[in-house]
Amino acid sequence: MALNAKNKAETTDWSLIQLAELSGDEKAYAQLFARHKLSVYHLIYQLVRNTELAEDLTMEVFAKAFKNLDHYQPSHSFISWLNTVAKNHTYDYLRKKRPENISIEERLESKPGRAILQVEEPDPNPETELVTEEMNQHVHLLVNHLKPRYKRLIELRYFEELSYEEISKELGLPLGTVKAQLFRAKDLLNQILKNKKDQL
Repeated sequence: MALNAKNKAETTDWSLIQLAELSGDEKAYAQLFARHKLSVYHLIYQLVRNTELAEDLTMEVFAKAFKNLDHYQPSHSFISWLNTVAKNHTYDYLRKKRPENISIEERLESKPGRAILQVEEPDPNPETELVTEEMNQHVHLLVNHLKPRYKRLIELRYFEELSYEEISKELGLPLGTVKAQLFRAKDLLNQILKNKKDQL
């Protein structure tokens, strides 16, 4: 008996999840993202009513979901599980608004045109500038621990401030692959940062 469209989609989702989780297949991550990004985005937008914020939270949700694929049970719909992750993450954001602890991602995603980790100050004194410069150097050192492909993605996105589309053209990669690999790169940076803290 032929599978219906829904079962085919779920079977494909599960096969992609296995590829992503077991072998780290970047194309599998990219396909999962491309397939479900609009559904997740629309769900989040209904909660926050802000286009830019919904886009940011959608990226964060996929990063969290991809990091926790081992928690997904194939007996349930993948999109339902993904939507649950999206709701929980969005509600957490709305409760906290601004987290006290700054992640490596937040440090990287400073305002366009401003130095990484730079804090806006009317007249920064030499001591403040020195601290900022040291922090910038620290971030660059962390990035150097990444594999070349991940390092290049971070450099293009956050140091050279290219858009996802520009990075896609620059590297000759599909847009979904660029986004999936940036998820992985930022996750690796957070792991490196955590390991550094644990060693202190």
